[in-house]
Amino acid sequence: MRNKKLIVVLIVVCSITLLVVLNSVIFSVQNVTTYCFNAPYDEAFSNEIIQKSGIKKGGSIFTLDKDKVTDTLTSGVPDIKIINIEKKFPNTVSINFVKVFEYLRIEQNGKYYCCSNDGRILRILDSIENEDKLIELRVGPIKEVNEGDKFASDSSSEVAITTELLSALERLDVYREAVELIDFIDIRKSQFVFVKMHSGVMLELQGTGNITMKLRMALTVFDNKYEWRNSGTIIVPDGDGERASWSPESRYDKIMGKL
Repeated sequence: MRNKKLIVVLIVVCSITLLVVLNSVIFSVQNVTTYCFNAPYDEAFSNEIIQKSGIKKGGSIFTLDKDKVTDTLTSGVPDIKIINIEKKFPNTVSINFVKVFEYLRIEQNGKYYCCSNDGRILRILDSIENEDKLIELRVGPIKEVNEGDKFASDSSSEVAITTELLSALERLDVYREAVELIDFIDIRKSQFVFVKMHSGVMLELQGTGNITMKLRMALTVFDNKYEWRNSGTIIVPDGDGERASWSPESRYDKIMGKL
């Protein structure tokens, strides 16, 4: 009877030992790869992402904390957005992401903050000489921020309006052309969004709801009323975004006052 118990104990111990060995050998992280959905493969950039991910080769793939890796990369590599961290058993981890491009520029306190479309700061510059054109974003005072931070908190109205406005441009299929079409966006005045077109006219969106519909209406008028493109103000009143008018007056300075 004692021998049978001893045999059972030995079998259990051997099984546990075997599982530990298999876990450490077969199910340990041996390969870390990257995949970008919207840009060609860049070996140097891929290596940078892997290095900054904090993923250690040889560690158990089962205990890898995907959320921690995502947080580490979000703060460490500002110009990417993680889609997911994929465990490919038995021993490979794939970092899937999209590359985030500079779209907006905020100028304050002698600094230039180059931001993505979701308001994340990708670079902070002392000069923009020889830099590509971006849309100027006029917002309230920015607190002390670093690359990788958003210019304001996620819960702020400024980030919410900016994100919705640029998402609207994407849905309206003018996202890529917008940098050439738009000189600046000003969201400093409560209940107003101003969009200065490069042609000269100002878009005045009243109220901060239904941004997509209001922008659609303003751009429709801009596209179809050639005589209104070069001056004055296209006004979309607060509401559902189904009406618009044009004023020869440049209303921007008057409404903004002294900020």
